[in-house]
Amino acid sequence: MANVKQALQSYFWDNLGLYITAIVFFSLGIGLGVFSTGILQETQVRELKEYLDIFLYGLSAQAPLEPLEIVRNSLNQNMKLFFLLWLFGITMLGIPAAFIILGLKGFTLGFTLSFIFQQFSYSGLLFAVGALLPQNVFIIPVFLTAGVACLSFSLLQIHCRAKKKNLHFWPNLGNYTALFAILLILLLAGSLVEGYITTVFIRLAVGIL
Repeated sequence: MANVKQALQSYFWDNLGLYITAIVFFSLGIGLGVFSTGILQETQVRELKEYLDIFLYGLSAQAPLEPLEIVRNSLNQNMKLFFLLWLFGITMLGIPAAFIILGLKGFTLGFTLSFIFQQFSYSGLLFAVGALLPQNVFIIPVFLTAGVACLSFSLLQIHCRAKKKNLHFWPNLGNYTALFAILLILLLAGSLVEGYITTVFIRLAVGIL
């Protein structure tokens, strides 16, 4: 475990420039998500508010939350984008794909936080933090690192092709896939947190709305 942590830390510092780029695109996505809540039509706001009210009413009425089902849904949503990052990373399409996927993850987070804040003010912000923070402690770093790996491997291929150098594709692909395997474990941990810990925070936080 210590070796894995050390390897991830070393990977971070070796790719600091790409991490900064990934964080910029993720942050741009958050900004766009926040901005988009301000241009929603009144009917769209009403529909989203009704959906949110139904969800919150179910929580206040102690409707059962199925942790295993939440874990499955979380994995299903995140695994699609995670797999796409791995897949596009082994091609030169990894550069735009990484930017789009990181921006999309940021947009979803920014939109959700902003909309709940608009509807419930600061009490809504506390609820959103309880509902989104625990799992995203794992999920956001996983996607940032996966995005950096995707960018790095694509750039390596472009560089080798431009310089007509031997890519050593299969050994590099093995290292690339091994990194994604480690990240997959962390992604699973985030989904488990969402299913079994976040649900507790949601129950506690719903009372302040």
